[in-house]
Amino acid sequence: MRSTLFDYEWQFLTQMITRIHYAPTYEELCRLMLEDQLPALIPFDRAVVFQTARQGGQGTISCPYTCRMEPDPKKNPFLNRQVIPRWSQFIMAPHSNVFLQSDIITAQDWPDWEQSDIYKNIWEPCHLYWALGASIQYRDRPLALMALFREKDKEDFTSKEFYILHSLKDALERKFYSLLMTGGGDLLSSRIQQAAVNYGLTKREAEIVDLVCHNLSTEEICDKLFLAPSTLSKHLSNIYSKVKVSSRIQLMAMFTQ
Repeated sequence: MRSTLFDYEWQFLTQMITRIHYAPTYEELCRLMLEDQLPALIPFDRAVVFQTARQGGQGTISCPYTCRMEPDPKKNPFLNRQVIPRWSQFIMAPHSNVFLQSDIITAQDWPDWEQSDIYKNIWEPCHLYWALGASIQYRDRPLALMALFREKDKEDFTSKEFYILHSLKDALERKFYSLLMTGGGDLLSSRIQQAAVNYGLTKREAEIVDLVCHNLSTEEICDKLFLAPSTLSKHLSNIYSKVKVSSRIQLMAMFTQ
């Protein structure tokens, strides 16, 4: 398959792998891939990167980074859930996978897929039809799920485009692992930063959520942020209202489980 790439495509792919290696943050890595690099080799209409985990025997998703998609989960039904049916299997696998939606759903089953509630209520309203995805694992740890989409009137992703994304897999494994699971990044802080966008948290509220989730006491948070206890209480009340929880325990569980 490598021989089907033009020289300039192979050079660009090699440069992309180098840029992945030097991405300083999770958000910059997502931006680099979806907004800067991949569109030059794999045209797509919409894209998203999720952080992934395993919970209750299923592969779950959270903290979406979107490209050309509505970023608010309340307005985007594709983002407003924890599990993507048929894709959960890739998150549960012990190794990374690159996949096509058209390989998961056979041509024989495709008409039934188009009549399914999932397609009609989630995919179709978001103008999603064809999909090329990569579920990234490293050392049997689920890390991220990247999905590129095309609309119904476009062609499906090609084997060449599949190969390009597959060629990035090893570099993405190492970088996502470095950023999310080691000193190269903080998964919890990344989740909180994304939640600040999704739920409309202020900078101060996001700081408080971060400290609560790192198990600081009321006194410690007040000392660190120079707040009166009554002021902290008001901030927490506003946070609970925005993210739909009613206690510190629920708030911590939301970001740490």
